[in-house]
Amino acid sequence: MDRLMSMRVFVTAAELRSFTAAAKALGISAPMVGKHINALEDHLGVTLFHRTTRRMDLSDLGRVYYDRCMGILNDVDAEISQKGCTSG
Repeated sequence: MDRLMSMRVFVTAAELRSFTAAAKALGISAPMVGKHINALEDHLGVTLFHRTTRRMDLSDLGRVYYDRCMGILNDVDAEISQKGCTSG
């Protein structure tokens, strides 16, 4: 799986506190959101979310990873924007 996409899925799910809402926002299926999150958790060897049938909260390590993802994704988006502005 594309790790940057998985990070975007993770950030969206964390912000919306719902896999279903993240799926709708990203235009993918809810099971695909779960696959992205599971792939990240397997890769990192940590649990990113505490999930129950009624709630979904970031774990302590999930909060740290969220902050890092935001920094990385903001840097990537800024670089893409800058290249778009200078490539014309």
